[in-house]
Amino acid sequence: MKRFVPVLIALYGLISYSQKEQEPKYELLEYGLAMNHNVRDFVDKKWRIKRIRVAGCVVTKRLRDSVENHNRTVWRKIALDTDIQNAEGIHHREVSRERQNFMRIRELIKNDEKANAIWKGLKRKKNYFLVIENHTSILPNIYEVTVKKWKRREDGKEKNQVFKMKVDLMNEEVKIRA
Repeated sequence: MKRFVPVLIALYGLISYSQKEQEPKYELLEYGLAMNHNVRDFVDKKWRIKRIRVAGCVVTKRLRDSVENHNRTVWRKIALDTDIQNAEGIHHREVSRERQNFMRIRELIKNDEKANAIWKGLKRKKNYFLVIENHTSILPNIYEVTVKKWKRREDGKEKNQVFKMKVDLMNEEVKIRA
């Protein structure tokens, strides 16, 4: 019992430390039309950036200038903390690269024979469509994604089928996991 308590305390400390490592460290402000930015959110998570929406589409010059000044300061802090010159530019390039990867993932899933067998004839049915979400990078060029075959609500109930897929961009392989 005496040995168990220190091990338990060390394990608790390790878990809480690893959770703190995943928390966002930087906060960038944004305004404008709220959109779904899966790719940017994916990269922001790696960079530990949190986006805060401060206004909608109609903004004053004063607010725009304030947001730009705040974000410029945050990008400088990121550059200092990571020793990366032009951190903002590198972040934008990484978003572009990941957007291309996500497009390749979508194409591989659409062209995969096993995946097509699951949702065969989907294009002919108006009420069904695919949602690809929860991109997770397991290794470089290997992603895990969640694919939903989603049917619009009928009688107040959603008709969803969810599949986890492992996509290898290097070998262009898709593996469906139950």
